[in-house]
Amino acid sequence: MSMKSQEVEQASARAPIHKLFGKALENVRVSSKSIWSDHTWILDSDRVRTDSETSIKWSVSLGNGELLTDPKHARLLDWLRRMVWSLLTAPGDGFKPLSPGTMPSVSIGMGKLVPWLVANH
Repeated sequence: MSMKSQEVEQASARAPIHKLFGKALENVRVSSKSIWSDHTWILDSDRVRTDSETSIKWSVSLGNGELLTDPKHARLLDWLRRMVWSLLTAPGDGFKPLSPGTMPSVSIGMGKLVPWLVANH
């Protein structure tokens, strides 16, 4: 049986998955429907939501015919996944973790930020 996002997040708080590297991280579950390396993460929610209401799409168009998920952008994609996961599970002192319902907004923000990051090296 797959773990739900909240269970994965709780386990990650004890043994942070965003601190793993390489192949050790590739097939780690982030929810009952997604693993770390998926092009879209569909997170589980306590509230009744559709998959699109708890999804973050990593295949961001860079505006030059490339996608964030292309192999040449692997380091940036890895960094962004770690950032988002840490905001979900370990945001730092005084900050509230993001909820699965914020992922569509995060996706929209990525769609604006990531092309700029790539264009500006």
